[in-house]
Amino acid sequence: MKYLSFFFVPLFIALLFSSCDWFTSPEELTPGRRDYVWTADTIHVPFTYFEKIWGDSNDNVWIVGPGGGLKTTVWNYDGTQWTTDSVSKGVSPLGIWRFGKNDIWIAGNEGNICHFNGSQWSERIKIEKENSTIGFQEIWGDSPNNVFAVGYADSSNTRKPIIFNWDGYNWAEIEIPIFPTYNFILMRGGKNNKFYLLGWGAKENGGDLLAIFQFDGTQIEKIYEGDFLSDSWANFENINNRIFFVIGNNICTYKDGGFEVLVAINNTNFNQGLAGRSEKDIFLNMRDGIAHYNGSDIEYLYHFLGSEKPYGMVAIQNYIFVLINDFENGNNIILRGESPLNSITLYVETSSNLIYQSHLFCNKKTNPEKQGLGFYFLSV
Repeated sequence: MKYLSFFFVPLFIALLFSSCDWFTSPEELTPGRRDYVWTADTIHVPFTYFEKIWGDSNDNVWIVGPGGGLKTTVWNYDGTQWTTDSVSKGVSPLGIWRFGKNDIWIAGNEGNICHFNGSQWSERIKIEKENSTIGFQEIWGDSPNNVFAVGYADSSNTRKPIIFNWDGYNWAEIEIPIFPTYNFILMRGGKNNKFYLLGWGAKENGGDLLAIFQFDGTQIEKIYEGDFLSDSWANFENINNRIFFVIGNNICTYKDGGFEVLVAINNTNFNQGLAGRSEKDIFLNMRDGIAHYNGSDIEYLYHFLGSEKPYGMVAIQNYIFVLINDFENGNNIILRGESPLNSITLYVETSSNLIYQSHLFCNKKTNPEKQGLGFYFLSV
């Protein structure tokens, strides 16, 4: 049987390398599938709306957000159900990042940064500055020894953005220009040690601005600035180790100091959010649902029926998770799409005044126009 090993090992290596990004040109990429089956999980926590979602596998997804009680601001999905440990972290988290189940970071408005080692949370640092209020809006890293927490420092006369870095041993501030009124709310990195930050600022004569900054670890420069309007909105996401930018209603790449349009979203419901696996498998955050770009066209995968507002998405393996706030009913909804359909599990869990349930919905092949969140909730 030894000859079988000599055959399968080279075959396995060939298949492994053929799947890697650097061996696949955009023309060779397979368009993303659209045959999703959808499940909506509802979490009700009084006065709490989650703002960030992230994960690295279907059984390790996290959501965080500020709320009325610090014991219920961090939830985890283990592949079966959403749970919280009901232990106060001492922070109203606005950002979360992870490097596996035993290395998770959260940061928030109080200037606190906390870490989870797989069994318990601990405060690693609380940033305080004289005459300033510190808040972190995002935490992100490209390795366990290179993590960034970004946000703002407010004083009586100005606001400025801040960047702190974890080198595996300590947190330290990176000195950058002031950029008055700006607050960093998003950070991602791509190839060639280029990092990008999204800043939210204010105009002198009133109104808000969004700006994109390019950062190499020491030097930072502004590469885009626009009004806080849909036709000049800015956003970005790392998709398969490439940064894709949203400039107005266009998805773009950035090269040689300029933005190149990949696809124009000619739909006024485009909410300027995206996630995906490749440039032919991009999910679009729409005001009325979730749409999909497969490299050639855009099609809705899911339609909302009410006032739900999508807040974030993450594509993991053959799943897409969408974090949604339902302000009208005081609920948080996590929409989960799976393709292809492998199994269906329906379950209901309740505990104290924390209400959680799961409900299966039809897939796209039935009638996407009839889909909706249409959940009901349990009173306890």
